Amino acid sequence: DYYVQDAGSMLALRLCNAQPDWKVLDCCASPGGKSTGILEQLGGSGVLVANEVIRGRIALLQMALERAGYGNSLTTSFDLDEMPACFHAQFECVLVDAPCSGQSMVVKGKQSSAAFSIQHMELNAARQRRLIRAASKAVAPGGRLVYSTCTFATMENESIIRGFLEEHPGWTTLREQELAQWEDPENAG
Repeated sequence: DYYVQDAGSMLALRLCNAQPDWKVLDCCASPGGKSTGILEQLGGSGVLVANEVIRGRIALLQMALERAGYGNSLTTSFDLDEMPACFHAQFECVLVDAPCSGQSMVVKGKQSSAAFSIQHMELNAARQRRLIRAASKAVAPGGRLVYSTCTFATMENESIIRGFLEEHPGWTTLREQELAQWEDPENAG
């Protein structure tokens, strides 16, 4: 009947702000919490494509989607660099809840202190740059790309966004006034 989300997860859903009849792509969808939240936002209309590259996590994702009780989702397992041409520039919203070092999970006992090692963060940042570049190709003109992680590392968050914007000058950030108090001062303005 419900899927418990922490506040950070809810922020990503707030930024997605999926509207009825939208096509939405959740690029890194398992275990399914954000996907089920998007289905709630869609309210039974539109379509959610829930993609998970790790095939061993698909069953967990599908179970979450089925429990949500909506029939407007499709589960895929593509590497984002190999997404089919039919996904190119098709989605009003693309969510990249990127695999990360998981620093926020250390206090919950779900991640080790290795999450703070430079090598671990650099490895994740390289993967995140690849993911956001590939995911951006699926966004329809005028659509939104939402990028989120569960880490504190600047190199996995602000630096990824800054680098993406430098490489893609046609893209801009969307400011949400009610979230301004938590904005990084280096990215404000």
